[in-house]
Amino acid sequence: MLTVPSLTPDDLAPLRAFVRDTVLPAAAEADDGGPFPFHVYRRLHELGWLQGFVSADVGGAGLSTLDMAQVARCLGYGSGGVLTSALINVLALTPILLRGSLALRQKTAGAYVDDFSLWGFAMTEPDTGFDVVHSRTTARRVDGGYRLSGAKCFITNGTVGDHFTVYAVLDGVSDGRRAGVLFYVPGDSAGLSRGAPLRKLGQHASDTSELFFDDVFVPAEHRIGEEGEGLPLALHCVQRSKTIISAGAVGVADRIADLVVDHLAQRRRRQGPLLALPTLQSTLAKWHTRREAAWLLAEKAARAWDAGDATLEASMAKMFASDVTVNFANDAMEMFGGYGYASEYEISRIYRDAKLLEIYEGTTSIQRALVARSLFGARLRAAKAGQAAAK
Repeated sequence: MLTVPSLTPDDLAPLRAFVRDTVLPAAAEADDGGPFPFHVYRRLHELGWLQGFVSADVGGAGLSTLDMAQVARCLGYGSGGVLTSALINVLALTPILLRGSLALRQKTAGAYVDDFSLWGFAMTEPDTGFDVVHSRTTARRVDGGYRLSGAKCFITNGTVGDHFTVYAVLDGVSDGRRAGVLFYVPGDSAGLSRGAPLRKLGQHASDTSELFFDDVFVPAEHRIGEEGEGLPLALHCVQRSKTIISAGAVGVADRIADLVVDHLAQRRRRQGPLLALPTLQSTLAKWHTRREAAWLLAEKAARAWDAGDATLEASMAKMFASDVTVNFANDAMEMFGGYGYASEYEISRIYRDAKLLEIYEGTTSIQRALVARSLFGARLRAAKAGQAAAK
């Protein structure tokens, strides 16, 4: 059965209004050196959008990935940074909702429904990046639980997060694919420290930092799933995150298109507004078509994840949507001319914010490799097996 969104345009209208009235000015303030916009995230929580994905068994609304894609598109329209910091909560809590014990789900996701907090997902490391098979953050078994040691980098909500989902490998297990474990770690755990907020090119409405684990004790009941289950579980949840990000990228593209159309309608030549020029109309028509295609890929990936797996679909959606949006931003800078290069114009912020869409949750080149592996991996393995048998 085809999954359909439960959220209607009327349901999303308050969120769109909040994005225009609150998120857009907050993103501009943060980009100009203002503080982290806690008030935006608190209000998103009060309105129910920050925790809408939490399952009904622990008191949440149980919004589907397809629904969350619509939410992400609205947030992306206002700010790529707000999109990032808001939706990392989905990634961090999804493993707990899928494989955490009932007690852990109630303690974390259940509490999150009513009480505002920010979460982080600690997977990327300084030396290995997203190559989690070679993760150096270790979990050593001790009485009653584990001791975590290591470092994580590029962690969204790193300095402001109240809770973290952390990926580590079991100490003494040589096979990284079988050694992975996910843990819930409260932000006030003894031995957990945080680096300074990273100075970034863009997405200043989102917080990013390093995390350091110095023999941090994690009780056994905070383990998410079984030992050795961490890698496939984490990657499955990242599929969902990539899907939602691709939808958010379409929202960023929506904002770019609106800004460009308004700008071209106001800028005039002797013949009339620049918007009347056939060459620019042709470009905008191409934009609209590519934006719609990106949204359809995001919808397809959301339906696939809700149905069980989106390995191929999520990578295609993120690869295409991030490419579309970054190209939009680049073209828009040219259309704005010198105004676009001036930092007080919103398109300058969006141009810098958009680039991260091609980087986090696996770069565009990684997404291409994942798509190729999904398409040709089985065929290549069969070919190699045939060659080996022939010898």
